[in-house]
Amino acid sequence: MFVLCDDFLKGDETKRIFLMEMKKHIGKEYRTFPMVFKNGIFIGGSEEAEVFFTRSQYFGGVNGGANEDF
Repeated sequence: MFVLCDDFLKGDETKRIFLMEMKKHIGKEYRTFPMVFKNGIFIGGSEEAEVFFTRSQYFGGVNGGANEDF
């Protein structure tokens, strides 16, 4: 799923609220985009997502399935 976040980042107050909500979901402050999640679990940004995807293909996925959806 892709969520367009531009509207949340337009104003200072909406941006602050958005980043506070992301901090709750991620468990730490994270201010870089993209923010990549898999099954509700925070993976990281684009570099971390690339590493995660490569490893899941090589090692058969996080849940043990080689054809697991990323």
